[in-house]
Formats: sequence, structure tokens, C-alpha cells
Amino acid sequence: MGNRKKYIIIGLVSMMVIVVVIWGMDIVDKNKRTYSLQGTYRSSELIGSYTIELSVDTDREKFDVYVNQHRVDQGTYEQTATKQYVFDGMYYDFVLKLEKGNTFQFQHEAFQNGEPFHMKNVSIIKIDYDTLLGNEEVYENLYRLET
Repeated sequence: MGNRKKYIIIGLVSMMVIVVVIWGMDIVDKNKRTYSLQGTYRSSELIGSYTIELSVDTDREKFDVYVNQHRVDQGTYEQTATKQYVFDGMYYDFVLKLEKGNTFQFQHEAFQNGEPFHMKNVSIIKIDYDTLLGNEEVYENLYRLET
């Protein structure tokens, strides 16, 4: 085998090793990473026929909950010493703990028979839906467990 081919093979193998090492470091970093609550979280899939969103303002420690882009609750939150977040809403209070990948489990009696569902971070920016889309009372009553 010629010297030129030998150097090409050595170069390719070296580049592959470097790529694998960098990729491995990224995986280790993601597993060790700690997350802080920020921006907007959305249900990973439709919950019935609903998309649930939690949007947080970290500067003011305020939040909004949306169902199909209709604001159904708002309030304040705080982080505890145990890295949980305690939410004090106008209609519903809840506690959550961030998991790997900046996700968490959300639970509300109006959705999935009260079983928790997965919420994931979709933006580091707080999203607001200020436009009234109609049927606000329907979504508000659903979330507030009113008929």
C-alpha cells in the first residue's frame, strides 16, 4: 500500500475517533446538565383534543396556562430548596420538578382522567396569546372544572 493511501486511511480514522469523542462528550454533558424553568412548555402530544401550554416569565416569577391557545389560568411561582417549582394560580395550584431534557410531568383532573402527561420546553421565550379566539368560557370552565 502506498504512503499516500496509508495517510488518507490514518486521517479518516483519526477524524472518526474525534467525532465519536465529541459526540460522547455531548451525551455526558446532557446527562449532567441541570435545567431551570424558562420560556414555554407544551404537552408532547394532544391531550384528548387539547394542547396544553405553560408559559413562564422568569424575571417576574409569573406564569400563564393555555389550553388550545386560550389563557385559562395565571399566577405566580417560586422555586423551593429541593429544586421544585410551586405554582399559585388563580384557579389551580400545582408543583412540578424539571426532569432530564428540560421536561416535566403535568397533572390536572380535567385532562386524561387526572393522569400526568409529559410537557417539554419548546421555547426559551415566554409565549403569550393575547388574541381572543372565541369560546374562552368553554376552555376556562374546562380548566376550572366548572360546567
